[in-house]
Amino acid sequence: MRTVTRYSSVAIFVSALLAVLIVPAGAQTVLYADVSGAHAVAIEAITDAGIAAGCAEDRYCPQEPVRRDQMASFVAQALELELSPDPASDPAFSDVGPENPHRDAIVALAEAGITAGCAEGRFCPDASIIREQMATFLADAFDLPEAEVEYFHDVGAMHGPAAQQLGEAGISAGCDPLGLTFCPHDSVSRAQMASFLARATGLMATVSIPVLLEPGDEGSHVEALQRRLAAHDYWVGPIDGVYGTLTEHAVLAVQKVHGLARDGIYGPSTRAVVADPAAAPTRTSSGYVVEFDEDRQIVMLVRDGVAEQIFPASGGNEEYHTYAGTTYWAETPNGDWDIYRQIDGWRTSHLGQLYRPKYFHTDGIAFHGSASVPAQAASHGCVRVSIEAMDWIWANDVMPIGTDVSVYGSPN
Repeated sequence: MRTVTRYSSVAIFVSALLAVLIVPAGAQTVLYADVSGAHAVAIEAITDAGIAAGCAEDRYCPQEPVRRDQMASFVAQALELELSPDPASDPAFSDVGPENPHRDAIVALAEAGITAGCAEGRFCPDASIIREQMATFLADAFDLPEAEVEYFHDVGAMHGPAAQQLGEAGISAGCDPLGLTFCPHDSVSRAQMASFLARATGLMATVSIPVLLEPGDEGSHVEALQRRLAAHDYWVGPIDGVYGTLTEHAVLAVQKVHGLARDGIYGPSTRAVVADPAAAPTRTSSGYVVEFDEDRQIVMLVRDGVAEQIFPASGGNEEYHTYAGTTYWAETPNGDWDIYRQIDGWRTSHLGQLYRPKYFHTDGIAFHGSASVPAQAASHGCVRVSIEAMDWIWANDVMPIGTDVSVYGSPN
């Protein structure tokens, strides 16, 4: 990212110090009695660099919202703008009088073209600044480059580009663990502002937003993805922070529901729908039904028209196959059926190896577990889900004998 280069030797020293300093989580700062936790390092850094001061002798008031006039002082100090002490200088804002202690900073920001106020001839100095306004302040103040990625999916046209610039520069990772949302209308606390400014000025390391996650990845971002998918009824198995087969399958289910390319990778297109996923369309509207949508190749546990769990699946590929000298047509028959038989174990039939099958059609067609669940229709007629998903289905008794089944669509 590009940054303003007008930093003092103090700031450079603090930056070097923070590069090697490790502060335990929750540790209280030396400077302020009321500061601890995630923003403590940033608060000390911007204080030592002369960017900010406390609200009292030994207090910072970290949870207080930042006012617009305070924001002006924060930014002016961060940029080391030259302040005019002349009380007669015209601030261009009728609501900023000479008695306002932040007046000189407001004048300096206006003269630098960083702010035009809140309305014609007004600055609204006492108003709390919200996150989208803060984004525009910082993007203009630090001359941030345009973002190449759409990080946040809840921002508007006016301040949205600035929010994306903060994401690109690593100044903000948004307000959720996956960096999908910016919460543009939330107020900004003094503690949060300290972290924004510390990152913008290079006093702290920048943050990253996961725009691509794929099989083999591990960590908190993967765990956040798993939790978000589970919250929207996609079955992911254990929440373990590992992008394994089950997470890949859950991402595939999202892609199938929303008509995206089926690659099991959490990339920009999938990320956009995960930010605000639409409810999966269902065929039935009442009762409890297991639906298999052949168009999208998904199994849904549906109650009164709402999908409670969604699994990627693979049904009959509508091709011929031969078993023991007999040729069969691989079809998952459309219609309304019910679970009438189940086997708690492996079974081999003309349809292949079936794990813990639950039969719903007299041709031997069943839901069953399989080690292979491709993104497209590939079975000999049964409906495959993962072995782990089938174990979960049995353990939670969500497909007992007698359960209604609805199969519709055509293989896709």
